[in-house]
Amino acid sequence: MRTKLLGITTLLCTLVSFSQSFTINNIKLTVTSVNPNTVSVTTGSGADGNLVIPATVLDNGINYTVTTIGDAAFLEKGLTHVSIPESVTTIGELAFADNQLTSVTIPESVITIESEAFADNQLTSLTIPESMTSIGVNVFANNKLTSVTIPKSVTSISFRAFFDNLLTEVVAQGKTPSTILPDTFGDRSLIDLIIPSGTTDAYIAAGWTGFKSIIYKRRCYFKHKSIRIKDRRTISYKQRSFKYYASRNY
Repeated sequence: MRTKLLGITTLLCTLVSFSQSFTINNIKLTVTSVNPNTVSVTTGSGADGNLVIPATVLDNGINYTVTTIGDAAFLEKGLTHVSIPESVTTIGELAFADNQLTSVTIPESVITIESEAFADNQLTSLTIPESMTSIGVNVFANNKLTSVTIPKSVTSISFRAFFDNLLTEVVAQGKTPSTILPDTFGDRSLIDLIIPSGTTDAYIAAGWTGFKSIIYKRRCYFKHKSIRIKDRRTISYKQRSFKYYASRNY
């Protein structure tokens, strides 16, 4: 009988823990698991548009790790800057949509970003981590990105992921092309595609066509003191290896 009562008590405590919500520094969090103790950010606001999400929080003497930013958590909150901790693995749908963010660094811990998470901002700078394997629907749509780098870990880029930006350059780092859709990047005729040397045929076969040009990277070795690359800048060096760009149109 005592064993049964103890089991019921433990179950009730667990249910209470999972339904528990609390607020710290204007950020509301909800417990998502115990042992390990994790929480999801459900809503909140930043001081003067600046939001810093903590990696860990303390409530009633219990430490929790922030692992998730929930759906629409910061939708239309007037944010201009956000700091996402290395503890976060999931960013929910519309999590940071409709703000005034100009740049964002997504930490290496993030595995999943749901649809429209950063849509309708003012992003001009974006860092995508190699922990990500896919980029979802409209995730970075309607921003002001002129260049984006797709890490080699990404295997698929979904519907309108980068649609309605100002893209002039896409750098794809993978020797195996990610799967894309016709409108993933919007109007490709305005975009230079930069890919690893020797992968042109693979990218064309995978549907990476219609770009303004395809530019491939090579690594060369020189002993001169300086060289000008594509009229962009002069690089000084001494007996070292570096990358330069060679261009082909398709």
